[in-house]
Amino acid sequence: MGAALSLIVAVALWRAVNRDANLAFFAAGLARGIDMQGNTQIIVCNPFGFMRHIVTWLHYGFSELIRHFVGAFGWRQFGPPAWTSFVLLTLPLAAGCTEWTRKPFTATDRIVLSLVFAGAAIQTYCLLFIVDGTYDRGQYDFASAGVQGRYFIPFCLAGFLALKQSAVTLKSRVLTPIVLSAETIYAVVSIGVLWQSYYR
Repeated sequence: MGAALSLIVAVALWRAVNRDANLAFFAAGLARGIDMQGNTQIIVCNPFGFMRHIVTWLHYGFSELIRHFVGAFGWRQFGPPAWTSFVLLTLPLAAGCTEWTRKPFTATDRIVLSLVFAGAAIQTYCLLFIVDGTYDRGQYDFASAGVQGRYFIPFCLAGFLALKQSAVTLKSRVLTPIVLSAETIYAVVSIGVLWQSYYR
């Protein structure tokens, strides 16, 4: 409760201090055809309708989100081969499920972790729609690139931990070399992609 109140107070103070900058930001958005205050009203007045569109975006853009979650260079221009996305997504998923822990996760723990992940994902879509979204006759869209897979990285751990089980576990001395080996391979492949794209 104290953390939530501190966050609210901090946001209020930030808005007060940066009032002029915020007005300029809103004006710049309007010049690009983005009505941030109107977008906020759309979400507040029709939250379930907006949620349906989030599900639609996730459904049609899932593969793109996965590819950019693992990594892309030049913003979205190019990235490592497709197999790296599969390996590096499977790896943290497997690690999150199988890493041995002294404390088993209860159902309540899993619910909280799932809510943290889902809440952060929904917040990401809402905030980006407010500052970069467009709405025309029931159609929601983004003026720029929209939500990218990399935006999920800061809170993905909560989602992985919610899947943790105790039937099959791996000690750190087994799991760590596997993770480090895969990450090293990915780093080498990424360096090769960057070299081929920018320096060849």
